[in-house]
Amino acid sequence: MTRPMRTPDEPYAQGKVMLLRLISQSVKEGTEKLPSEEELAKLAGVSRVVIRDVLSELESRGYLTRWRGRGTLINAPICTAQPRIDEEFSFQELFAARGMTPAVRLLEDRWISPEEAELPLGAEIGQGEERLLMLERVFLGDGVPMIHSKVYFRGSNLEFDYQSWKNFAELTLNEFLELFCIRQPVVTLAEQTVETADAALASKLEVAEGTPLLRMDDVRYGVGSLELLRGTAYFCKDILPLRLVRRR
Repeated sequence: MTRPMRTPDEPYAQGKVMLLRLISQSVKEGTEKLPSEEELAKLAGVSRVVIRDVLSELESRGYLTRWRGRGTLINAPICTAQPRIDEEFSFQELFAARGMTPAVRLLEDRWISPEEAELPLGAEIGQGEERLLMLERVFLGDGVPMIHSKVYFRGSNLEFDYQSWKNFAELTLNEFLELFCIRQPVVTLAEQTVETADAALASKLEVAEGTPLLRMDDVRYGVGSLELLRGTAYFCKDILPLRLVRRR
């Protein structure tokens, strides 16, 4: 491990995940206002003090505006300009929208050297000796593997011990970054290609070797064009077509 990491405040993290998801959903639905602090606390299963602290953080970052007598308003233009809020669609939501029961299977999470990572030649995140966190998962619909995801996080950007959060494997990349990382992405580059499954990938997705898959490569940059993570996801045809909205 690159350095000792702190344990996150679980009630705060729980409230933050709930609020981020609620804001994202509200923006998609055109809802301009959040429920009261009391209602939010009940939804998150935490105290009003915790919710108030999370609201203060999100307000300081421009996502929300709190007005006395009017409640908490969502700053949709700010939220839609932030990759960490609504650029990252939830794979679980993708399955649910198709009437499938979503599930996540954690294949592996471990610290590795840059030499061990499967990265393109010249990838900035793989330069030097800094260790990377590798997170590999399969997402299932109705028990059938349909999406394979492997992500490499810059080790020095991890501030909190992600393993202390028992459901970390179910988090979206944005939620993982928000909860455990120091720097947040300001720019995301994505590229889509079609690739056939090799033996290892075919085994993980339970498809025949040579099956065509949609491949999506995702690179996220922080301030100063610093690569914070690189990820690759493979999609089986049963989950296609996809309608993706990428916002700056």
